[in-house]
Formats: sequence, structure tokens, C-alpha cells
Amino acid sequence: VWHAGEPLALHRHDHGRTIVALKGGTLDVVDAQGKTMSKMTWETGKAYWLDADAPNTQHGDMNYGKEPIEVIVVELKNDQGR
Repeated sequence: VWHAGEPLALHRHDHGRTIVALKGGTLDVVDAQGKTMSKMTWETGKAYWLDADAPNTQHGDMNYGKEPIEVIVVELKNDQGR
């Protein structure tokens, strides 16, 4: 759950992953300086595929909305054959 105004610490995803939006919303993907690199909007009840992050990169996520965003993240250990 990302509460309104709550950031997620810098991290990375070495593998592709599926996001299932239990409660959708829009979040900003930010770099180490807090600059918005992209925005992601997830609709409640929908699933999304996100590829692995580029090598040697990290990002944080920020919910600037007024409502919490709740998702399930399933990251694959071996996504090479997809």
C-alpha cells in the first residue's frame, strides 16, 4: 500500500513483474534526486506487465494522489523465456 504522500525508497527490479491493482491510482517513478522519470496509472482490478529495470539504475515511487494505492507485485525469478 502506498499512502498519499508516501514515497518508496530507491530500489530496482532485476526481473519482469506483474502488477495487480487492488486499488488503482497514479504514481510517479522518480530518480535518486526525486525527479519524475515517468508516471504510471493503474486501474482498480486490472493487471499490468512491467519489464526488468535497465542495468545499473534505481528508482523510487511516489504517490502524490489523495488516496492510497494498493497493488500485488509478482516478480518472476526467470523471465528470460517469456
